[in-house]
Amino acid sequence: KQVLLAGVKRNALELRQKELDFNVERFTNLATQASVIAGFSFESLVELEVPEDTHWLLSSTYFVFGSAAMAMSLYCLVVSSFACVFGHRLALQ
Repeated sequence: KQVLLAGVKRNALELRQKELDFNVERFTNLATQASVIAGFSFESLVELEVPEDTHWLLSSTYFVFGSAAMAMSLYCLVVSSFACVFGHRLALQ
């Protein structure tokens, strides 16, 4: 009877470990995508030279939305990195 209970507990722990690995992998993939988007947003904000005859509203809208995209990507990167780092530690508690 104790061998059967030990086997069931072991299988349950293996299942929880697989679930944890799956979630950490999802957050790692999310962090990778967010860092790529943040890099593209930064590069597009820094390297764009706005022509003199561009309407101020158009260029302002571009920079506002570019900055928002970079800020949201960085926020996503921070949250997903936090989840990856502390996921294993919180699972042990």
